[in-house]
Amino acid sequence: MLVTYSSDYLKILDYPPRCNISKDESLITKELVKQELKTTTERKVFNKDVKKVFCHFSLRENTVYIKPYQDDEREYSELLVIELYIYSSENTKKIAEMLMKVILYPVLLFFNNGEMIQLAAAHQRTNLSDDSKNVLEEIVLTEWFSLDSDFLNHLSLENLNKKDLYSLYSDYINRIHLHNAAQKKINPALFNNSESARDVLNKIQSIDDEIESLKSKIKNSGTSAAEQINLNIRIHKLKEEKEQYLTSTD
Repeated sequence: MLVTYSSDYLKILDYPPRCNISKDESLITKELVKQELKTTTERKVFNKDVKKVFCHFSLRENTVYIKPYQDDEREYSELLVIELYIYSSENTKKIAEMLMKVILYPVLLFFNNGEMIQLAAAHQRTNLSDDSKNVLEEIVLTEWFSLDSDFLNHLSLENLNKKDLYSLYSDYINRIHLHNAAQKKINPALFNNSESARDVLNKIQSIDDEIESLKSKIKNSGTSAAEQINLNIRIHKLKEEKEQYLTSTD
């Protein structure tokens, strides 16, 4: 089936025209990223799953009119907005990690499969032992959302913290946490900001991981009937615990 890709949805980010990087000018291409990847496995995954790489916007003080940021741990003098047209959606977190380690600037990364969008971001710190590398913090990703999702309106520059580039990038990450909390139908009474939303999301993920682990044990042919009963009881209790975090569907 022929997939038609479009980047028109990015217009809603509403950056000044000086931030634009034309496709002809972009110095970041699929081939250049592949050359910088460390292992054959990484290059194979990137080549198989990624169709094209576009660096659409460069946010600097002289393009977006927002101050740079620097402290003892990090220097945010430029943010890049990059889009990947992808064939497969299964390795997006790994691909985000690979690309963000190659590019020494904070990246707002959009995955586009032709029908849906996923957004990834991760703060980074300066590697004190090797300034040619960076240290990635937690990579956060949205659930997949449609090209006309209302969530994109929350990413418009006019709605974001423009104190400095670090504050701006932090606000993008905050929006991702809040969006994910809404998508997971977390009870709004349990969080009042992005940090508490992230904490609840982490708790739910921990519960889901434990449930999957217990299900794997049940499938193990060496698990006795009595053990299976106890495991099923534990799974039921975990599901009840998870429900306490979610909005009632009644």
